[in-house]
Amino acid sequence: MKFSASWLKEWLFPKFDISNFHEKITNSGLEIEDIYTISNKFTRVVVGEIVNFKNICKINKINVFKIRINCNDVITVVSDINIYCRIGIKVPVALVGSNIFPNNKIVNFRKIYDIVSEGIICSYKELCIYNTSTNDIIELNSDAPVGYDIYKYFMLYDKIVKVNITPNRSDCLSIRGFAREISIICGKKLHKKRNLFNFNNNIKDIFSIKNLALKHCPKYIGRIIKNVNLNLSSPFWMKNKLRNCGIDSIDVISDIINYVLLELGQPVNIFNLDKITKNILVRFSNNTDFFCIKKDKSIKLQNKYLVVSDDKEIISLAGIINSKKYDVNMYTKNLFLESAYFNPDSVLFSSKNLNLSTNFSNHFIAGIDPLIQHESIEYATSLILKICGGNAGPVFSDKNNINYSTKKIVTLSKIKVNKIINNNINNNDINHILNKLNYDFKYYNNQWFVSVPSWRLDINIEEDLIEDIIRIYGYNNIQKKPFLFLSVKPNESLLDVFLDKSKILLANKGYHEIISYSFLSSNYKKIFYPNKDLLELLNPMSSDSLFMRPSLYCGLINAVIYNIKRNIKNIRLFESGLCFIKNNNNSINFRQELFLSGVLSGKYYNDHWDINNKEVDFFDLKGDVESILGLTGKLDFIEFKNNNFLESLLHPTKRANIYLENNLIGSIGEIHPKFDKHLNINQNIVLFELFIEKLSFCHLTKVSKISIYPSTRRDISIIIPNNIRVFDVIKEIKNSSIKYLSEINIFDVYYGKEFGKQYKSISISLILQSDKKTLEVHEINFIINQCIEILFNKFKARLRN
Repeated sequence: MKFSASWLKEWLFPKFDISNFHEKITNSGLEIEDIYTISNKFTRVVVGEIVNFKNICKINKINVFKIRINCNDVITVVSDINIYCRIGIKVPVALVGSNIFPNNKIVNFRKIYDIVSEGIICSYKELCIYNTSTNDIIELNSDAPVGYDIYKYFMLYDKIVKVNITPNRSDCLSIRGFAREISIICGKKLHKKRNLFNFNNNIKDIFSIKNLALKHCPKYIGRIIKNVNLNLSSPFWMKNKLRNCGIDSIDVISDIINYVLLELGQPVNIFNLDKITKNILVRFSNNTDFFCIKKDKSIKLQNKYLVVSDDKEIISLAGIINSKKYDVNMYTKNLFLESAYFNPDSVLFSSKNLNLSTNFSNHFIAGIDPLIQHESIEYATSLILKICGGNAGPVFSDKNNINYSTKKIVTLSKIKVNKIINNNINNNDINHILNKLNYDFKYYNNQWFVSVPSWRLDINIEEDLIEDIIRIYGYNNIQKKPFLFLSVKPNESLLDVFLDKSKILLANKGYHEIISYSFLSSNYKKIFYPNKDLLELLNPMSSDSLFMRPSLYCGLINAVIYNIKRNIKNIRLFESGLCFIKNNNNSINFRQELFLSGVLSGKYYNDHWDINNKEVDFFDLKGDVESILGLTGKLDFIEFKNNNFLESLLHPTKRANIYLENNLIGSIGEIHPKFDKHLNINQNIVLFELFIEKLSFCHLTKVSKISIYPSTRRDISIIIPNNIRVFDVIKEIKNSSIKYLSEINIFDVYYGKEFGKQYKSISISLILQSDKKTLEVHEINFIINQCIEILFNKFKARLRN
């Protein structure tokens, strides 16, 4: 937002230089991005009056002008500037010796077609102001004094204040609102009201206003003005003020509307009265309504948009835009003025669904003062009558308008103030700050009962008040005190510990953590979850955020694709976050669960001359997942099963569900090849996901004394049916409580013709060790025979010859 410093000063006294308060204003919460003058200082550019002109070259459109620059002197200027030549118009003229050019290049005498030119007629381009490249002449007002310095005439010494206003401070989106904030911060006084052009209500014309949507439009007032003259230009002072604030002049009515909006912050809408039939209705649209958005284009509305209409058709989308049929033009003689308070949510709904955004809608959505509608319509009327003439009628409204005279009351506790800021502010300081902020209040029993001004829409609870007090008190004035608690987490849960350790483990294995949005696009929903019910957002930010994610997989896949497109092929990523899962019962449709997911893609190693590289596969990621699950101390109870699979986006034969003590805790697998075309990828992607909250964390690993006696290894190879899992073999041996068995491992799986297609051979290594003695041969042989017998009884396993 840009404000003119001179315009701000009209609302403040005594006068001051805003540059001196730059830091103070920024520290109070309103960030001033920049303060700069409109133009660099230039000299010898004055108001000149054309007294004569003659064309000397029709091809190049070159004219010789005689220009009066003061009471006695007339100079000759030769120029090809675009101009509708008329004797008597006033223009800016740069005299010989002027420094208007970049790099301080000086204007000199020039001879053109044997005629000496004694200056330059200036456009905005020559003056280097208002960021325009047009070469059209600047035609000044007829009352501009001949010979007057253009730098002063345009107020080019004025400073522009560029402010970044936070969304909650809509009260500062106007000259008066920002001036009010400056008066509080800098200790200046604020003028309460503008001096209006005096006028009488010379006519009695009114409309009947019927408000059928009071909750969405609590206040709607109007006025009729007749016999205006709009076939004229806006006064120079108005155009200049608007231009200095970054708004170009359009026409006299548009300029007045923008001027009132910029100064007071209240949109005032103006319609062609002659097009309106009798009554005004504030209502919701129905299925038969059409709205004229352009001269040759109308849109059909549904029965849900807040509109203003007459007896026949809609004249405006409330708080957004007028119907083109009711717009004013230079021939319009009679006007209808509207000033209203439209509910921000209603305007936002219409603006978003119809994809229409205007300066008016932005102000209504941000929030406006509900008590300035009458003041704004009076100010707009005053400007119209002063500039365009005419006769004004009385202000009229719906008798059911909601009265906002009762202010919000917020209770402020002294104990709460001191607790939040960890400091003690005395009562006198708080009273002084509340008075500065224009709050009315009563103090009783160590509490303030604060009446909030109508323009402070952001103050709703006690914490809002405390924040307001602190920013005026000054953050730098709060004494620094050490925190009274330890830096460690005293009540950190086992889940948090497990998650932190898992992240460290993955990082040590070369993974990088990512954070992705919790949203899912309709395109990804269609690709990955076509038949799955997902949590759909009622008010999504964009088409890419229609649903809440049921898994972290999509965010990881998206990150992989992003990196592959940038020629980063070897990828290891992980993410933890909340996902939204549909419940089986209907009491609450969806629940949140904390997941930990990871992805591998590309080659297992980075390129190296001494390493035979390979593509990552299911088993590479399975090993990393087992390392994570080992942190629970229950790795022996973990199973990987390819049954009743959860995720349809994984490969049908290269995937598994992960179980802990028969409870499903996650999934792992390679991405289904059917998605390669959709995702435009040509390398393997392997993913895992763990349901963190379903893991058990109470199993503590027991640490035993290291045996001083030697260990013994024995290998056996057995033949078992193909349908028996290796996991079940290992589990059976471990569960048999075989004495002295300290470790078991599968080191080979073999399929051969010699024992048929229905069987496989597995080789098992058994590590035997006692912590009391060295095992003898007969003891070792007994243990091995015991293992073989257990496997035979359970699986009909036989030793391989």
